[in-house]
Amino acid sequence: MKIAKKILIIIINLITIILSLFIKKTDKICVFGSWFGKNFSDNSKYLYLYLNKNKEKYGIEKLVWITDSDKVYNLLNSNGFDVEKRWHIKSIIYHLKAKNHFICQAPNDINSYFSAKSNRIQLWHGVGPKKVSDLNEVPNINSFKYKLIYIIRHISSPGLWYKYKFLSTSKFVTNEVHKFPFRLWENEVIEANYPRNIYLSLDETDKKYINCLSKNELEIKQLINNVKNDKNIILYVPTYRNDAIIENNKETSYPLNIQNEDEFKMFIDFINDNNILFFSKFHFAGDLSIVNNNENFYNLDENFDIYTILNDIDLLLTDYSSIYSDYLFIDKPIIFYVYDIEIYKNNDKGFICDFNSITPGDKAYEIEGLKEKIIYNLNNDDYFDDREKIKKLYFDLNINDTFESLLKKINKK
Repeated sequence: MKIAKKILIIIINLITIILSLFIKKTDKICVFGSWFGKNFSDNSKYLYLYLNKNKEKYGIEKLVWITDSDKVYNLLNSNGFDVEKRWHIKSIIYHLKAKNHFICQAPNDINSYFSAKSNRIQLWHGVGPKKVSDLNEVPNINSFKYKLIYIIRHISSPGLWYKYKFLSTSKFVTNEVHKFPFRLWENEVIEANYPRNIYLSLDETDKKYINCLSKNELEIKQLINNVKNDKNIILYVPTYRNDAIIENNKETSYPLNIQNEDEFKMFIDFINDNNILFFSKFHFAGDLSIVNNNENFYNLDENFDIYTILNDIDLLLTDYSSIYSDYLFIDKPIIFYVYDIEIYKNNDKGFICDFNSITPGDKAYEIEGLKEKIIYNLNNDDYFDDREKIKKLYFDLNINDTFESLLKKINKK
């Protein structure tokens, strides 16, 4: 079945290449997608929104978002944006016409089968302490074997997505996180800042100019605006954990590694007593009434775009998620709640280097210690210099990128 599928992909790639002889590619049309076609989010979203507001400036006629989601389709369509379902005939035609195809997670963010002969641009989705590649040994790229494997993988990848332009934020990220040096002849690296970080650096007026909020996002923004002068606002964003980590840690149905309902109620009392508005993005499998009946604890929907509220957050709680590197542009305290750090190291790809050296914030390992760190960090900031150091490491000369400079770098490649 694997061989048959690869042969089918090669045939589709050939058909797409042949069609490109009759259907002219144009840079006046671009297609975008994110997170396997399920969400309207991430770096693809913010570049898409910026370009939509500047079509005339860049000579663009159509920017088409590709999705499988009815919710995303209805949101964008109702706000006047061009959006198509992945397998709709109009989507396929736009794929064939568009010179530039943008993704931020994987090729199937869009309909990758029709990307051959287009510029394939991977905007990626963040840089953090975790290794992206588990490569330990650099292969000999000049060997016949390597070149043969590359050619086979390239022509049998949907839309030829085995080769693409890749957005990396610095040489350190390129070399240490993605392990790309040996593949530079395959993937052209664009060193620039992420669109979502450029968005975070805008003033509030420009942010309103570049946005498209869901009903839920509008409600949460309004809630924050109503209380931000009176309450401390905290966001907890844990990273994805694979099945091995969850099994080894026996993760509970409560956030923050809380073990039972009584302990969770004690945490609710803690945030109420300290005038904290607490947002979590956690798959909550427990009794939802515990959350729903509390005005200071909100578990955000899985499709909620946290970048719409990140500037309003006073303190970020995370563990191994790349969100902390983006929060460096907000320049407020971060706590790394790493209750399962040993298990995580042993059951995943591990970290790019010593965890403490690249995580500029206090560490907490259990819930009572976390409470102490929260109170301290709401009143103190001991990591300003460390945050600047890591920000420079991750983003280097690209810290001050604008959308204009980002697009110039993309167009140079």
